[in-house]
Amino acid sequence: MSLVEDKQLFKNFIKSSPLSNEEINDIVENRFIKTASTNIREIAYQHETQELRTRFNNNTVYLYEKVSPREFKEFVSSKSLGSYFHDRIRFKKKFKKVD
Repeated sequence: MSLVEDKQLFKNFIKSSPLSNEEINDIVENRFIKTASTNIREIAYQHETQELRTRFNNNTVYLYEKVSPREFKEFVSSKSLGSYFHDRIRFKKKFKKVD
């Protein structure tokens, strides 16, 4: 499968999330999008490597490994990004500070 086909499959997969078309395009291209969370300023996701990057309000960026596309979709679809993040990603996924 080509990279273009893979990106299109991922794009179709997350279309049922509450993200706008512009946000979906940014996510597919691994660009940060702003969030409504009180602690997480922005997120970016690389579906090929299953890496989630989070930029917190204090401007620190962390990379979380092995966040599946399903987990990412649940994360962005959750009522509270912060609660989902703390319950299912933070300290449960291997992570490192970047930047």
